[in-house]
Amino acid sequence: KLGLAPSLERRFARVDELRTIWQPVATVERAAARGGIFGHLKAKGEPAVPAVEVPAVTMTWAKFADKVLPKAKRLQINVPYHGAFIGMVTAVNLNSPPILKWDTEADRYPVSWYCYMSGSDARQFGLSTGWADVQVVTRFPNEVVERPMPFLSEGAILIIEGAHDTRQSGNALFPEILKDELHGARATIEAYARSAQLAGRDESACGYDLRKQQATCTLRAFVDGGWSGYRIDRWD
Repeated sequence: KLGLAPSLERRFARVDELRTIWQPVATVERAAARGGIFGHLKAKGEPAVPAVEVPAVTMTWAKFADKVLPKAKRLQINVPYHGAFIGMVTAVNLNSPPILKWDTEADRYPVSWYCYMSGSDARQFGLSTGWADVQVVTRFPNEVVERPMPFLSEGAILIIEGAHDTRQSGNALFPEILKDELHGARATIEAYARSAQLAGRDESACGYDLRKQQATCTLRAFVDGGWSGYRIDRWD
């Protein structure tokens, strides 16, 4: 009756569909493995990085995002065995009516997210422990729209190269992210979401959740011709 059937179909979002706050610089390229944790990395036209491990500097995400991220040509995360992995989702039918709180006719951004309450193993997201490239950094969808809604969620999301959720568990359309006018249909939508599945798994944008309440991870960034390590211990 509401004509929202096309809006209920969801799929994994692609990296190019996300509104980002950081992307790698194209002039930094991979080199053949040379041994050591930094041995397979170098910048175009610059000497290979020495095969030594530099101690990580502990700082907040707010400081890292302000001082380091804007200058970083490349970024990597040390993938933990178990952690706050996250998936990004969007509408299958991009012209369908908006149903998310932050998605409006004036500023269409039908992207949402999902994660598992107790976290996930890296292997569930197709990852191995150790260093992995960060493809892009974004904020939560409700924060990067014309009328931000930070009360819904606040934080950063690191999209990891090769990450994809191997678990089938509905289409991640949750009642709390739906527009208020859909309150009467929430039970129906929730029942549908539990049985539906997400399309586009092969091109999925998945990564690591650095929400304000849980912003901890270990990173390394290529800045000014060299790699430096950073241990993020809190949001700010």
